[in-house]
Amino acid sequence: MSDRRRVRASLRIWVSLALILVAAVTFFVTRSTPPRPVARPVDEVYLPGYALYSESAERMPVQLFFPGVDLNLKAENREIYRSDDAADRLRQVVLLVLGGPGSDGLLTVFNDGVRLREVYLYEGTVYVDLDIPEKAASPTGALMEHLAVRSVEASLVRGFPEVERVRILRNGREVETLFGHIDVRRPRPLFAGSPAG
Repeated sequence: MSDRRRVRASLRIWVSLALILVAAVTFFVTRSTPPRPVARPVDEVYLPGYALYSESAERMPVQLFFPGVDLNLKAENREIYRSDDAADRLRQVVLLVLGGPGSDGLLTVFNDGVRLREVYLYEGTVYVDLDIPEKAASPTGALMEHLAVRSVEASLVRGFPEVERVRILRNGREVETLFGHIDVRRPRPLFAGSPAG
């Protein structure tokens, strides 16, 4: 075989390997970045279904945290109704996190089908009880589970001085993990510094 043929054969192999690598990276990125859903009505996301506020109530600003394309949590300014009950304000925040971001460049952290069963506030700890059917949990990887937990934590502790820790439950029970990866058994303390940590 001549040198020219060897060079061509070698070049074909390298081009083929490069194309395979690009295809693999594209497949991984598209599978690990879920699409942003259209915001769902409260009765589709909140299991009890009753109103958490009067629509004539004054509104108040809150900051929600969602991962950006660089996977660091970023603040998104939103509003909730100023309910007299602190737990109702926290429920509204969780519902907004479940519904996904409203800004381009931010990623949704929960799959369709995840709903809020209830939120309880007791002595500085917020208990977030999520209804997570198997079909909503199965495609979630460790990174997205970590980002989901961090999004809930950051969104609840920022701007709510009564919140010191967050405890996430699944389907009314204490569980080791939400989706099989990140330990959520202990109440998670308010974290200092950047919410991206």
